[in-house]
Order: sequence, then structure tokens, then C-alpha cells
Amino acid sequence: MAHRVAIVGTGAFAKIHADALLRHEKLALAGFAGARPDSSKELAAAYGVRPYRNLAEVLDDNSVTGVIIATPHDTHLAIGRAVLEAGKCILIEKPLAITVAECDLLIEAERQSAGRAMVGHLMGLAPAHVQARILIEKGVIGDIVTVDSRRMLFWNGEERRPWQKSSREGGGMWLIQGVHVIDQVSFLLSRRAEAAYGVSETRFNPEQSADDFGLAHLRMGDVHVNITIAGTGRREEEVHTQLYGTRGNLRVSHRGELRVDTGNGWEDRLEPVTDHWKDMIDAEMDCYVDLIEGRSVSATLDYGRYIVAVLEAVRRSAASRREEAVL
Repeated sequence: MAHRVAIVGTGAFAKIHADALLRHEKLALAGFAGARPDSSKELAAAYGVRPYRNLAEVLDDNSVTGVIIATPHDTHLAIGRAVLEAGKCILIEKPLAITVAECDLLIEAERQSAGRAMVGHLMGLAPAHVQARILIEKGVIGDIVTVDSRRMLFWNGEERRPWQKSSREGGGMWLIQGVHVIDQVSFLLSRRAEAAYGVSETRFNPEQSADDFGLAHLRMGDVHVNITIAGTGRREEEVHTQLYGTRGNLRVSHRGELRVDTGNGWEDRLEPVTDHWKDMIDAEMDCYVDLIEGRSVSATLDYGRYIVAVLEAVRRSAASRREEAVL
């Protein structure tokens, strides 16, 4: 019997997760709970499932095993704690929360719960990243010396929802996109950052309070990682990570790029992938099944806390103008 899962939230990622649930043989979509009853009814009608009036109705539904939280970042703590207190298994969209202190509260809630939790960090599930890590572990480009990761995206302030432009509500490039970059470099290098020197500013969209530009230098053991993120008004985008090793270079993007240069020019090393985005989301659903059925997962709440801790180190560094430890 499939595990019944309710989705809290009715935005774009609620629909993405709903489609993935329908594709998975071990999961079933139970319904939606939105901030407004009308939004729940509209989306539930489109999928032929139950429109929950509120979170309490989801938690009272004993047929629901799991809950996916796809809501604005500043709501993750309250909703996550309530779901865990009800003993259900949750998938919380990234980031886990907007501060380390909030992450710690969710970790404690999981410890006291019969349910389990994971965070929606996807970059370690991207087919191109998985293939790249295999090549790295085989030593194709030797020992990694430095990494340059860039995520420069089109950011149209008029189309962005208000919370995405609000620092208080957990918006901005670092919490929306920077978490992905930290996740992917941590996965590719199989290690965590120990310290950060960073910048967090609002340069392209001065009308918003949240950041739209960031730089970071992360120390990850003996590897130096440089990150650039920006949300601009231009549609030309840069989304890739380049690793420089003692025997060659590797360039990868979760959107479908994997090239290696060991001295004779760039060579395409990407194995065939039908749909990079769909495969990544489907792999996340496989992990969610593992969580519900009691098996281990990599995107634990501790890992989600680590990602937020790196962001906090970057922000402390932006204020102090010196390197800050990842705590």
C-alpha cells in the first residue's frame, strides 16, 4: 500500500512535488493545505484530491503518513514542529529554517517525535553531479585544489512573491539559491566547510530588503571554494561549478553539463539522462520513501543545519570583514 502524503503549501514547488508523488509507486497524494482555503480547493480540484482547510486537518488525518512542507522559509519552524509532534514524517523544502537556532529547535522536535524528517537538498541527487562525483573519486582530475561555483540568475522583482524579497521572511539569494550552491560543492567534495569569508548585499534590486548578491570563500579542508550568486534583471544565466585539480579540470551543472579537461581540451563526459530535473525530483521521492520506511537518508536535519550554519558564517563575515567559523 502506498504511503499517503499531504502537501502544505500551494505554490510552484507544491505542484512539482505533487506530480512526483503521482509518478511514484510507493507514494500517494492525499491533498493540499494552503494559507488560504481557496488556494487549497483550486489545487486539490486540479489533482482530484482532498482540500484541507488548515494544517490541523492534515495532522488529524490518520491516513496521512507523511507531510511535505513547501511554504515560505519563515514558516518552516512552526509547521515542522507541529507535524513532528503529530508523529508524521516530513520532507521540508530547503532551507531547513532561516537561522541555526530554528534548525536546532527542529532537530530537538525530531528527537522527541515518532516521526522522522529530511530536508529537500537536491543537488546530491542531480544526475550530472552524481556522475561528476564518481569521476572525482576515481581521481580523473587528481587532487582538488580549488573550486569556482557560480549561480547568476534572472530575478524579476515584479514576478517575485513578496516574501522572496523580504529579509525578515527568509527571502533573498543566499537562502533561495545560495543553499543549493553550498549543497552541491559539499556533495561534490564529500566534505563540509569549516570557515567562510563572505559578502551579502542588495545591489540589483534596491527596492527589496533581502540580498540579491553574494560572494563567499569557503575553507573545506585543503580545498578553497569560491562562490558567486546573484539575482539580476538579465536573462543571461550562469549556473555551473568548475573544479581545478592537480591533473585536470571538471565543469558540471545540474542542468545537464559534465565536461573534463585533462590537458587535451574539454571532453563531454555526461552519460545519457532523459530528464535531469525530473530524475532529480524522483530521486528525492525515493529518499522520502526510505525515510518513511525507516532507512537512512543523507539530507538529514543535521545536514540542513550545516547548510544554514554556513550561511550564518557568511553573514557574520559580511559584517565583521573577517573569516568566520562555521558553528
